[in-house]
Amino acid sequence: MPRHSPFSQPGRPLKGLRRAPLVAIVALAMAAALSGCSVLFPFAALNGGGDKRGSTSAPEEQLDWESCNEGLMQCATTDVPLDWDDPDGEQITLSLIKRVAEGDKLGTLFISPDGLGASGVDYYSVSHPGATGIAVKEHYDVVAWDPRGVGSSTAVECLDAAGMDDYLYGDASGGAKRGSDAWIAAETERQRTFGAACAEKSGDLLGHVDTASTVRDLEHLRELVGDEKLNFLGGLYGTGIGAKYADEFPDRVGRMVLDTGLDPSLTRDESDLAQAKGIEGLLREYVESCLESPECPLSGTPDEAMRQIRAVLDKLDAAPGRGSDGRPVTASTALTAIILTLNSRDTWLAPGYPFEGVSEGNYDNMLEFADYGNGRTNGEYASNDTEAFTAISCLDMPADADPAHLREQATKMEAAAPTLGPYLAYGALTCASWPEPASGEPQAVSGAGAAPILVLSATESPLFPYAWSEALAGQLESGTLVSYEGAWDTVYGRSPCVNVVVDDYFMEGTVPSSDPRCSEAKDQQLRDEGYDGSSRWPLELN
Repeated sequence: MPRHSPFSQPGRPLKGLRRAPLVAIVALAMAAALSGCSVLFPFAALNGGGDKRGSTSAPEEQLDWESCNEGLMQCATTDVPLDWDDPDGEQITLSLIKRVAEGDKLGTLFISPDGLGASGVDYYSVSHPGATGIAVKEHYDVVAWDPRGVGSSTAVECLDAAGMDDYLYGDASGGAKRGSDAWIAAETERQRTFGAACAEKSGDLLGHVDTASTVRDLEHLRELVGDEKLNFLGGLYGTGIGAKYADEFPDRVGRMVLDTGLDPSLTRDESDLAQAKGIEGLLREYVESCLESPECPLSGTPDEAMRQIRAVLDKLDAAPGRGSDGRPVTASTALTAIILTLNSRDTWLAPGYPFEGVSEGNYDNMLEFADYGNGRTNGEYASNDTEAFTAISCLDMPADADPAHLREQATKMEAAAPTLGPYLAYGALTCASWPEPASGEPQAVSGAGAAPILVLSATESPLFPYAWSEALAGQLESGTLVSYEGAWDTVYGRSPCVNVVVDDYFMEGTVPSSDPRCSEAKDQQLRDEGYDGSSRWPLELN
């Protein structure tokens, strides 16, 4: 009898499984799955001449907020220049969503979800109850927005649903061996064709969705809401937006929290290698958990089970399988399914579910996971996550697609991640043939003169190394590191100890004199003292 899908476990909703963080975590997998852009960080230098800063005076335009999300929130749109170097030229639209403060208002808090290319409006419309602490959302208007190119803002468009099926699930290699000249040529042509379709449908927008432009948009939004300083909460990719804002507009930084930072000085190769190692480690942990269950379709020791997964990838890479609906199942499809499995421990409730039936040639469960990861439902795609992710990341960092370099990097990645490494390599091919050139290089930030900035991180984050947050906090002149001794990918909202530090900072501007080194023991102490996440701050401030 077939097991229930983890997406429909009776009484066990997958609260932790969201499309937004998946885009961030799957970024490296997308590199291999599409031979596309890997985990790219939004720290490219701002290019072009002239003063980029804009005016601190309130603009004449006012946001026209209207009730939305069943009356729980307010929504608005605003126009911004396609090219900030030509402010009177073509305009594009940004979409915003807001939860209005109910207590004494301290200002506006802008939040950026953790997935590059993900919709902030969609994220906050669903996640607003827990996106910030209770006191914070009661005393700040909390605003999320869809960055340029994303979601309900003026969005990057590339292919229709049938075209996306072919791009995400098809096999253009013609049987060529992964990494061979013929394979690289076939993949390069496939990515060139995809980029050309994006350029045809998106036009000039495609060259102006870089993070540097989003930072300019954010400064404009700060002006529109009338705040003298920017208050900001960003996670993962959102930390890049915040850090770059601090570097570009340090005198306008108010209270800024960057949750699980990305090191802006890393090269593409360095970041790819670190994440490949992290994903491999998390896969082993998943395998060990699976093997404890009699339902697990994997078998033997953890080493043997890891080799079984590698064998599945190798088999599908040599000759794609088929789902019961006739769709091909490539190694790229399997990789997307595996990464989604690792994205949330809630999916571990059905041990080994994506691999069930694979040994008999049944790939339906694997397709189910890949579809969820790609945002595909009933043959349609609910968002433009993939298109936006590719467009933004290709502008934010250059790609070296020299075959010798790619093969050398693939060898390093296989050494660091023997199971997944070869399938997480070759991530430069999409961006190397992208129709718009990258606008900068890896670059450290300083935020010289900015108000204190908190950088949060778990010490054992499996996918986003603690060293990245250490580096970001060290680069920022006013950076303060807040560590949690654990393995989460983001920490605000998970740890009472971290919540107290962050909420005290947002409410009073209090900055810890040193890293509090939060832990489960400190969390339990706060629980024992009656801290419930809301009692520390009253609704009405004195």
